[in-house]
Amino acid sequence: VGYEKVLSELMMKHEPYKRFILDLSDKETIWKNIQREKRKAVRKAEKVGVIVKPLPLSDMDKAYLLYCRNMRSFGSPPFSRGFFQSFYKNLVKKGMGEVFASYFKGQVISFLLGFCYGDRIHIIISVSDSRFLSMRPNDAMHWAFIQYAMQKEFSYFDFGRVRENSGQFEFKKKWGAELFSLPHYFLLWRCKNIPEIDPENPKYKILTQLWRRLPLNLIKQFGPKIREGLGI
Repeated sequence: VGYEKVLSELMMKHEPYKRFILDLSDKETIWKNIQREKRKAVRKAEKVGVIVKPLPLSDMDKAYLLYCRNMRSFGSPPFSRGFFQSFYKNLVKKGMGEVFASYFKGQVISFLLGFCYGDRIHIIISVSDSRFLSMRPNDAMHWAFIQYAMQKEFSYFDFGRVRENSGQFEFKKKWGAELFSLPHYFLLWRCKNIPEIDPENPKYKILTQLWRRLPLNLIKQFGPKIREGLGI
């Protein structure tokens, strides 16, 4: 690709992530190409009473609380509540974004947020309540979002960035999507090496463990500022 050649000449290329993209052009075979395990999971979610639908703005506070709990368990700082409010105001209301959620007995147990632009939907946030994972809400939610993409006549469903050898990598590759590289380009002035923030790096383990012990109120208050400072 032309732009990749230009960027590689000007900046340093780094590929810490990959991405899976599902081609939606052949709608008749998409369900068949999904691994049998995933198809069973979607059916199980429906059978046990999981309901998937677009998340209304009125449930955003519940979803944000679940998101902050997830980010605390991951040992990672969250986006601010304002990020989600802006996402609804500036994107969802204009058809440029969507949020699907799984419910069980009226409770939000997972949600999936993605941009809708050009010919594709691009997922950026996936959140779930670990207490309900056996009901397979994530599988049902992804399938609902894929169906939505087909109904809106998008051509591609991008599952978002993922690290190889991670649980998310295994989850995403079972949807019959194609694996692509996701290069990042850095213009370095004061250092020779690309900064690497790898959560599996031992030097981050202590910080991660400490973060997981913080009260949720502190996570909400200081997490977004830390995330912004780290540029993630």
